[in-house]
Amino acid sequence: MLHRITIDKYERNTVLTIRKTERSDTGKYKLVLKNSSGTKETSADGVVLGKPARPEGPIQVVDVRAKKATIKWKKPADDGGSPISHYALEKMDMVRMLPILRDILHRIRKTYNHSRWYGNRVKNGSKS
Repeated sequence: MLHRITIDKYERNTVLTIRKTERSDTGKYKLVLKNSSGTKETSADGVVLGKPARPEGPIQVVDVRAKKATIKWKKPADDGGSPISHYALEKMDMVRMLPILRDILHRIRKTYNHSRWYGNRVKNGSKS
């Protein structure tokens, strides 16, 4: 991290810059100022926002009925620094799906319905 930090000193202030921040840079930062008059300490919380991690798998289809299904998953390990406000479950017709979309699906659970195979994926959304 040290190679990403610059400290610019001016006549009346000093600027600390952290470039290319990462989620792991989130934490408490301690500032210690020293001069001939003494020492002063303070701290500040640094929060780096990012994209939430994917919901944890496996995705489980626990109950399938004629018009509904119950699907369970675990919350993501990292919420991106902001509470997750919702999840979106996408259903995709596996017969008509474009080949490139197959690589995008993180976790596929197949459910047989009306002679077609469907893939499901869960995405989350945050308030920020």
